Amino acid sequence: MIATTVKENYSLEKLTEFRRAFLAACTELGKNMSVHSEMLIETIPVDVADWAEQMGEYTLIKEHGRGHIIVSFMATKYEVPKLEEDKEKGKLVVPVKSIVADQELKFNAYIYMDKNKKYLTYGKDGRSLSSKQLDKLLSAQKNLYIRKQDAELFKRYFASNVVNDLIDFYLKNETDKAG
Repeated sequence: MIATTVKENYSLEKLTEFRRAFLAACTELGKNMSVHSEMLIETIPVDVADWAEQMGEYTLIKEHGRGHIIVSFMATKYEVPKLEEDKEKGKLVVPVKSIVADQELKFNAYIYMDKNKKYLTYGKDGRSLSSKQLDKLLSAQKNLYIRKQDAELFKRYFASNVVNDLIDFYLKNETDKAG
């Protein structure tokens, strides 16, 4: 994870520029490093530097302008889902287990109706799916689908949920320590 505490609007261009510089520095040090994709995500409010120091296996914090750039490696139980294309249906299959109940979707999610051979919108952008809806899909062994052009939105949704889960875990531990 690469984060910043700089309060200015951080664009994807700046993030890409930082990524290039970071990977070049790793190469100079003889470290083989890759970054899947860069994205800006919203998180639960937290002191990012403290969180990264406490949760990261390896954390590097450098001053940058009016804030910090933070690079932290955190082991998680999460596996980035592979979005496989269903060529017959022309959409991407999303594992139902990668959707978090009551967490706002950033894309439309569809189910395929075998009977009439059409897609039905099951989850709308800006809304969430309940645990009851997700359980129903799992028990019926139904897939969720998204449009191909929404793949990056799904990746951002997934990354945001992983990071927020790690932050939530950290905040609960901090509360337990204080209480």
